[in-house]
Amino acid sequence: MSQCFTVKTAIAGTLHPTSDRFASSVACLDNRYVVARRLLSVFLAAAALSACVRDEPARRPNVLLFSIDSLRADHVGAYGYPRPTTPVIDRLATEGVLFERAISSTSWTLPAHVSLLTGLPDSAHGVTSTRSKLPATAFTLAEAFDAQDYETVGFFSGPFLDPAFGFGQGFDRYVDCTSYGGLREAGRKHAHPASHLDRTNPTVLWNVLHELERVGHRPFFFFVHMWDVHYDLIPPPPFDSMFDPDYRGTFDGRNFRHNREFRPGMNPRDFQHVLALYDGEVRYTDETIGRILEFARGRGLLDDTLVIITADHGDEFLDHDGKGHRNTLYQELIRIPLILWWPRRIAPARISEVVRLYDVAPTILELAGLPIPPTMKGVSLASAVTGGHPVPELVAESELTVGNKIRLRSLIAGDTKVIADEIRGTEVFFDLATDPLEKRPARAGNEPRARALAAHLARFRSQPAAAHRARLPDSLESRLRALGYVD
Repeated sequence: MSQCFTVKTAIAGTLHPTSDRFASSVACLDNRYVVARRLLSVFLAAAALSACVRDEPARRPNVLLFSIDSLRADHVGAYGYPRPTTPVIDRLATEGVLFERAISSTSWTLPAHVSLLTGLPDSAHGVTSTRSKLPATAFTLAEAFDAQDYETVGFFSGPFLDPAFGFGQGFDRYVDCTSYGGLREAGRKHAHPASHLDRTNPTVLWNVLHELERVGHRPFFFFVHMWDVHYDLIPPPPFDSMFDPDYRGTFDGRNFRHNREFRPGMNPRDFQHVLALYDGEVRYTDETIGRILEFARGRGLLDDTLVIITADHGDEFLDHDGKGHRNTLYQELIRIPLILWWPRRIAPARISEVVRLYDVAPTILELAGLPIPPTMKGVSLASAVTGGHPVPELVAESELTVGNKIRLRSLIAGDTKVIADEIRGTEVFFDLATDPLEKRPARAGNEPRARALAAHLARFRSQPAAAHRARLPDSLESRLRALGYVD
């Protein structure tokens, strides 16, 4: 490896933005959240002083949090998938801690990322529609690191991570890596507005490497949102044919959401090709993560960095006769990968207990030796990660509301799952141990766990829903409407 490890050498062979595109992509945020952030800073400072009496790492670690949009856990090699879709992630899993049963708070991007970054379930943060946003009074993972003098940089590549939804809180810089941003500037148009025919991985790579190159003496917290696994399914060569080189059909993965040919009973050969395209997107994103980590290693940063790999939700490919996401709460949509890697600090392990997406934020903070804000409702899993302590039995709550059409709640405790359809007034139980694909609804039964889930569901329903309305820029609203997301 060259001693002069630069952004230019690291992304050789990839398309990267022009300097004008790069300069315009950095959305440096205004100071409108400073008052809310300072209120909790008092608590964090006091908690940091009290933590001095505990054993802590000699140096505060860097933290690199990857969220891969739409990545199903069961398409990751470390979770048993037979195709070599994720060699980089698999190595992190082999050397780190893998949570086998991590559950998202929902099946779409906006509320899931709010849960990830606030440590709150959807019922607590209230950001559950396309017209809602993170309130300025909420306290985020970025704000917790910012209060401890970390350099905080976020990178977003999809429309629901836009600053208009409040995601910029606590970040020194919040970098726009979206393909539609680039298309606006270049004056080009998509073949279909619901497509993302430009790929975002090169822009994410370029911006993350640039920020890593300028890292100073302060520890950093980087949040990297990666969009390209999200439909449309258009991986570049060689990933477009990597898992189906002999396909000679016409199905190309474009306009996936609106393609009526992708349906139950479709040509099996075309169906297999769609899965191969999705897997190509996963492998393409895995390679991009590998380039980021290799660059960090070349800069001497990786040994002091805690790396987290997760996703906001999965995607459905006719598992229950649907496609995409934001339509059900079955496992293909809410079971997500969760892997933590930290050289010499974390011993390899696989943890089989149920954990939640909103447990990630408090876990990261405790591992980094930082205080956990009292606003977070997630449970820190740090003792399980570092000391092998058992994870307490947790109930994973997920919910999905889409206007007046869909209102679902899901609860998982151990191997027992219930999905409640609040519009139809039904409750369906599953035994995930014997029916992991949720094809055979089970009787509710009278065993203690089923009774406990029923009682928890009653409490879940009684919680008042918070709502924080967002006023979206016209351009962003048009983009979301084209994607079929505006309620």
